[in-house]
Amino acid sequence: MTAARSRRGTLMTKSPLLLLLLAATVAGSPALAQTGDAAVAEALFRSARTLVAAGSYVEACPKFAESQRIDPKLGTLMNLALCHAKEGKTASAWAEYAQAAELASRAGQGERERVARKGAADLEAVLPHVVLRSAASEAISVSLDGKTMSTAVLGTSLPVDPGTHELVASATGKRSFSQTITVRPGPGEQVITIPALEPAGALLLPPPVLPATPPPAAPPEGETYTSGHPVLGYSLIGGGAAAVIIGSVFGGLAFSQKSAANGQCNATQCTQAGLNDVSALKTDEATSTVAIGVGIIAAGAGLFFVLTSKHHEGAPPAPAATLHPLVGPGQGGLALSGSF
Repeated sequence: MTAARSRRGTLMTKSPLLLLLLAATVAGSPALAQTGDAAVAEALFRSARTLVAAGSYVEACPKFAESQRIDPKLGTLMNLALCHAKEGKTASAWAEYAQAAELASRAGQGERERVARKGAADLEAVLPHVVLRSAASEAISVSLDGKTMSTAVLGTSLPVDPGTHELVASATGKRSFSQTITVRPGPGEQVITIPALEPAGALLLPPPVLPATPPPAAPPEGETYTSGHPVLGYSLIGGGAAAVIIGSVFGGLAFSQKSAANGQCNATQCTQAGLNDVSALKTDEATSTVAIGVGIIAAGAGLFFVLTSKHHEGAPPAPAATLHPLVGPGQGGLALSGSF
């Protein structure tokens, strides 16, 4: 009984201590979580320092950045600035050195402040800058590399890391404008003008899908065809020859009328029959001149068509036609072109 009572008393004596330990464990869980975060940040920091020693700045800088995000510290920030400077991201390094200098000044760490301010000053002398301007009349939203900025940045000389950057501008009821810009390293200022944004309804229609034209059938062996207009040429030659003959006939009639008129007229006057012969003479002469002229021209054109005609083997090509969509500001339609 005494032993049992003693163990029970021991348990009762220790139970308040057990409760205190449990309470301390629950209350200390956030601290344990923060300690875990600090451990991850420290591991990232050490890994980054190893990579920097090996000259692998591209791999080291993201580790410094993540360590600083998890557990911000002045030393990590200064290492990140140095890493970005070595990587060539001068604008990022300049901003980080400037921030580290302010933090060191508030903490009373004079040596770190001096190093950070010198690093920022050295980089500021070689910073490239970009100036964004807008030709749009409405208010626009601007983002650079996915980071949205207010319109206050327009017209401001912005320090930017060398390399390629994606610029996007947008506005309500307008189509977005995007452009990839390349910033050269070294001091300088590059002006980028954002054009007036197009209305959101100005859509370009895709070209219509036309049915495929089947290939022409293979021509029978030995089949030939003639290109050009030989039939028209021969017709013109025949018509021209006929016109010359008709003109010659009227020329002969005119000659006869002239002989008859000479018999009815003297140097001062003509008889009525002579006057009639003179009138008929002029009509026949005009008809003869026109007919012969037209005949010569027609025969010449016909000869040209005959001489420019060519003979080919195979079947004649099928007429080809293409349908083109015409789309533009305030207009639209279709255009048909081809050979027939």
